[in-house]
Formats: sequence, C-alpha cells, structure tokens
Amino acid sequence: MNLRQCEQVARWVREGRRVAVATIVETKGSTPRKPGTSMLISDRLELYGTIGGGCVEADVIFAAREVLR
Repeated sequence: MNLRQCEQVARWVREGRRVAVATIVETKGSTPRKPGTSMLISDRLELYGTIGGGCVEADVIFAAREVLR
C-alpha cells in the first residue's frame, strides 16, 4: 500500500468501517496493473484505487464483500 491508501484506511477505520485490501501478487501475460498494486474496498463497497478493472476487479469486489461480512 502507498501512503494515500494508508491514509484512506485510517479514515475509514476512524469512521468505524471495515476495510479489505486486495493486492496483486502475480500476473501472467499482458496486464493493466503489476504485482504490488492494491485496491481498498470498504464495507459500504466504496473503492479506493484499482487493480485493473473488468471482470477480475468485479470478482475481487464480490470476494471482499463476502470477507467483510
């Protein structure tokens, strides 16, 4: 996570929200984002950052929602 993401996590936590962090750890072939890229998902499904969009990001958001329950 970068400094801005850390600040956003701190903000959401101060507001009493739960937060999931999704981080790309490995890629294959051509990808819009590289390993180390992170996205934050709040329990209200607010997003901060992106891991590349599309179907993969939608799947990650769905999984984060389940984890945050």
